[in-house]
Amino acid sequence: MTRGRPKLPLGKGKRYPLNMRTTKELRDKMELAARKSGRSLAQEVEYRLERSFWEENKHQEINYG
Repeated sequence: MTRGRPKLPLGKGKRYPLNMRTTKELRDKMELAARKSGRSLAQEVEYRLERSFWEENKHQEINYG
């Protein structure tokens, strides 16, 4: 019998704190987006950061091969 938490799926590893400050307006937008997507605020921030890096890499592939 395995004890403790089950292992996370591949790519869903341990999360590390990232403290930051932002404007109230941006936080409000992020909270609204999180509610609409069904994600927590932290998940929404992580999702959008990951997506920005993905888009940046895609842009570089298109422009520079």
